[in-house]
Amino acid sequence: MRTRDQLLSMGTAQFVSAGFGIVYSVVTARGLGPALRGDLFLIQAYFNIATVLVGLSTATIMTVQVSREQFDLAEIHSASVFLSLLQGFGGGLITLLIYLRTTRLPGASLGILAFFFLSLPAMLYKTNWSAIFLGLGRVGLISIYLVFDVFLTTVGAGIVLFLLRAGLEGILIMLAIESAIMAAIGFYLTVKVSRSRWRWSSKCISDLLQQGWKQHVAVTITQLYFRADAFILARFLSPAGLGQYAVARGLADRITLAFTPFAQVMFPHIASNDPARSRWFTQTTFRQLAVLAILLSAALIVVMPRFILIMYGNAYQSAIKLAEILCIALIVRSITVPIELWFVGGLLRPKLNAITSAFMLVVVVVSGYALTMRAGTAGMAIAMLLSFVLSLAFTIWLGNRNGLGIRELIPGPRDLRYVLAKAGSFRTRG
Repeated sequence: MRTRDQLLSMGTAQFVSAGFGIVYSVVTARGLGPALRGDLFLIQAYFNIATVLVGLSTATIMTVQVSREQFDLAEIHSASVFLSLLQGFGGGLITLLIYLRTTRLPGASLGILAFFFLSLPAMLYKTNWSAIFLGLGRVGLISIYLVFDVFLTTVGAGIVLFLLRAGLEGILIMLAIESAIMAAIGFYLTVKVSRSRWRWSSKCISDLLQQGWKQHVAVTITQLYFRADAFILARFLSPAGLGQYAVARGLADRITLAFTPFAQVMFPHIASNDPARSRWFTQTTFRQLAVLAILLSAALIVVMPRFILIMYGNAYQSAIKLAEILCIALIVRSITVPIELWFVGGLLRPKLNAITSAFMLVVVVVSGYALTMRAGTAGMAIAMLLSFVLSLAFTIWLGNRNGLGIRELIPGPRDLRYVLAKAGSFRTRG
């Protein structure tokens, strides 16, 4: 499949997934109400951070292993199953204990929380599956899988909240079961492609862990600052106030899915062994995302007030300004991704990502606490925007210091046409 076709396939999938994601957000917001929606936001914040922290960034290395054919597909898949189970059950139990020790929110019982957090192996396997098939160039299959995943989640939320009236506990049970179903589908597809169920390779696992930890330092810090708002706000707000912020943050997260296809499809090119080719793809991808960021930000400022009132109702009116600020903040954050991928795949220096992430963590925590104490949720949203703007500037500076050479932030029409035409001339497997 040509790179241009991969972009169209993944872009379409992300657009459809974002649509289903917004429907899911509306369903959970209306079905749970602000207070329980705040509880769900915090529970998922713990779960999402655990998914990244205990994964040790091995999924990224799996993409490289598959694309460079360093190991047999069955060996990589067997390693992904083993690591998903080992890291998932251990990490899920630890995360549950930390959640119980650090929060005082009512809502779900201990048994339901345990059932949800111990679904972490399925979530890790889904991440590994996507990484493996990205390395294979099977972007079309990934797109179908992604859409079906979010479709099941959305339909399940509607059934649980409006037909079964099962509330927060029902949502947690549904999310755990849905992850298990998608993991089983992924396992079946991988076995069908590799034609081998199991092939143990200690060398493959060793390579995953050895290479993964270098990137993992940066990823760990990134997740800490990326989700810092949930933990900071939990110290100052009631569940209802947290629920208002959760709606705004959920919309912002889904809007930035528009940027994902570029990063996923271009990563194998950014990780090229040819330094000039790697820099070119990084620069052009960065400028494409800059144009998308400007257009998307302008559209959201106009559309967001009416959208929230119509879809979520007057109960979430306080989320309007929060959503506008957070959407722009996360859009700015998305522009830095090509440079971060270049640090990892082009320069093979993931420690540069650790430097930018550490810088961001300090900025977001300090500004978040200071502004939240003064202005509540609005202060936290402004702190996120300020932090991501500073992070973008710092990342560009660090990239240029290491030879990236970004001078033009926005491409012209001729540049965009050239990018699409040139990208279509490169072939990938699939």
